[in-house]
Amino acid sequence: MARSVRERPTAWPRPNSDLNNTVSSASSIDRSPDAGPDRPGDAAPARQGGVGGFLRQLGACAQRLLGRAPVHDDLDLSDVRRVVFVCTSNLHRSAFAQAAAELAGLNAASFGLHTATGQRTVLATVRAAAALGVPLDQHRATHRRDFVPAAGDLYLAMEPHHAEELLALGFAAQRVALLGQWSPRGLRIPELRGLEQPRLRRCFECIGAAVEALAQALDAARAAPSTVRLQVH
Repeated sequence: MARSVRERPTAWPRPNSDLNNTVSSASSIDRSPDAGPDRPGDAAPARQGGVGGFLRQLGACAQRLLGRAPVHDDLDLSDVRRVVFVCTSNLHRSAFAQAAAELAGLNAASFGLHTATGQRTVLATVRAAAALGVPLDQHRATHRRDFVPAAGDLYLAMEPHHAEELLALGFAAQRVALLGQWSPRGLRIPELRGLEQPRLRRCFECIGAAVEALAQALDAARAAPSTVRLQVH
């Protein structure tokens, strides 16, 4: 998958604060204005930041150590033709990841596991992304049922439960990974619990840095086609 890098204003900063600090209590759940029972936003009440987020992150690491997490230390990137980012609503995290990947010159797509195709990204998210040089104003959500898989797809989930759902839906385990495997902040990129600009920016910076590291790993795999061993932070 050859790439042609587009220009961004600045390089991605290395996140220097715990990403779980970007989430707040369930009282400020991140939902798009028209979200409802059939149109969830990126957040879900049962998945919280703070202590809850820390425990989920700890559980994900423990599952990996026990060999049960959907994480592959040995992943062949040499035949990846497209990177596909997956979250819940496809309005924030996976939307930003797709746009950042396209700016990095990657063939990219995204979809949400529980969303409504055609939903617009909220203005706060668009503004936070634009401040980082990433356009989201034209993004529209895609539900998994409306997504068309292709040969060479690599599915990159934001959280372990997204990867687990992909596996339950029949996606090949060798084609499912966590974007956090390329992040210095850990395996899980948690959902947002508010749309304040500093929260959005920190989350997007973390995703951007992971996407940049992924792009470099794909370049290395193309240069020397072989199984590339992931370095999980």
